[in-house]
Amino acid sequence: MIDATSYCTLSAYSTEKKLPKEFLIGLGITEISHYGQPALQIPYYNDSGIVQAIRLRTALKKAGPKSKCFCWEVGGQPCLYGLPQRRPDKIVALVEGESDTHTLLLRSINVLGIPGASCWNEERDARHLLPYETIYVVKEPDAGGGALLKTLSKSRLRQRIRVVRLEGFKDVSEMHVDNPERFDERWQAALDASVPLDEPSPEGIGTPQAPVCPFEMTEDGLFVEIQHQKGVERRWLSAPFEVCGRCRDPNSNGWGHLLRFNDDDGCLHEYVVTDAALHSDAGALCSDLASQGLRITTTKNRSRFVTYLNEVRVPARVTRLRETGWQIVKGELTFVHPFGPLGGPTGEIIRFEGAATSAYEQSGSLDDWKATIGVLVGQHSRLRLACSVAFAGPLLYLGGLEGGGLHLHGDSTSGKTTAASAAASVWGKGSTDGLCPSLAAHGKRS
Repeated sequence: MIDATSYCTLSAYSTEKKLPKEFLIGLGITEISHYGQPALQIPYYNDSGIVQAIRLRTALKKAGPKSKCFCWEVGGQPCLYGLPQRRPDKIVALVEGESDTHTLLLRSINVLGIPGASCWNEERDARHLLPYETIYVVKEPDAGGGALLKTLSKSRLRQRIRVVRLEGFKDVSEMHVDNPERFDERWQAALDASVPLDEPSPEGIGTPQAPVCPFEMTEDGLFVEIQHQKGVERRWLSAPFEVCGRCRDPNSNGWGHLLRFNDDDGCLHEYVVTDAALHSDAGALCSDLASQGLRITTTKNRSRFVTYLNEVRVPARVTRLRETGWQIVKGELTFVHPFGPLGGPTGEIIRFEGAATSAYEQSGSLDDWKATIGVLVGQHSRLRLACSVAFAGPLLYLGGLEGGGLHLHGDSTSGKTTAASAAASVWGKGSTDGLCPSLAAHGKRS
């Protein structure tokens, strides 16, 4: 049975992928009931606008290693996705799946989608791409992505293909969801760094390179092939995870790898495995990962799991920061907020450690704040002053000014707490567990 949180309604998909509901409806996507559960019906049209096949998305995420999110309606003839929307142009992007195609269509980027990495059909598909001078193929960092490139290397289109790798992200949709405002910038940077299909990847560009040892990451997890006198034995080491990048602090210390994985409830976790931990107690490291929800073998092969982490090579770089505010990251001024960086070098992944316990966070948007708190404080000079002080903090560094404080003095019930709460609302958490803790807890006296 599918967990209710995994049901794929149109609203849930719209929210999960950060795609407008009306936009999806305009592509012909509808919500239906599939064996009593909500699912999305995604039509595949040919270039004449006639439905060739219908794919059903039955879940937002996989409920387990062997679960499925998609199925085809019987009798269909799958084709490239997005044929009616393609435009005459010199370039086109080729991606895997519908959600990546939806993302690029939303951005008015010329795109066609392959139903899956193993679904390329030369006779059926290549003719639709012949009019284009350059075909940007987005390679996903898994076995399927490698298999797709191998198939395309035999295509008549191969000399037109440039391989695009999205450093730090699995696919186009994930990069969009991470930060829609920075998507265009990141997408262009990825195109600029693309390489011809028949050209080896230069240093610093590409997906994680597997160690020399025979490891393989699949949808069912990490496996290793162990050579014996009687042959090769394949053993499971862990549930699947992604090595997002090689991480360190701004001073190039504290090196490690940033891992990302889903637990059995589908909750996303990020965990930094330091290089120091790889040379310490393997049991303690695996225990910490297991407590976050990553299933790892308890057999003697656990040491091979650690070997994989030690030998895997990842070109993407992650900067780990322990303080918020203005920081210099790779020579560029960056404002670090618990929900993510504002600005910063292109292609660098920035992670603030301590977001879960931070006294402030993002809650809504600036327009939301204006429509609620802003309109209430607008007519009160003291409340305007308190909020102005809250907004002024990040500007001090840019102006080369020293910090200071504002002391509100007055009798009880004169509005001091209200002013402090309004100021704290600028930074999200307000008076809950944020910058304006309960005064009663601090022994306030009348």
